[in-house]
Amino acid sequence: MAIKILPASEVRGQLSGILKRLAEDKAPIYITQYGKAKAVLMDVERYDALMQLLEDLEDIREFRIAEGEAAQDFEEFMTEIEGRPGVSA
Repeated sequence: MAIKILPASEVRGQLSGILKRLAEDKAPIYITQYGKAKAVLMDVERYDALMQLLEDLEDIREFRIAEGEAAQDFEEFMTEIEGRPGVSA
């Protein structure tokens, strides 16, 4: 898959054609301004898949962090919780 790079001025003038091409080949398009990368235009399905993957990775990270936490006895936990203002069991 070849990397597509377009200047912002071209995107402005040809947006409908660019969106059609994006829907067909699903390849992200890098948008530049004054010769520097400023944004990436991508198919919404690909974006949603990336966001889901990111959420899954964050969940895995949090789970691994939680695995490393020391286990606490239930009775100790309840005593700690009940000692907080406004909390009753």
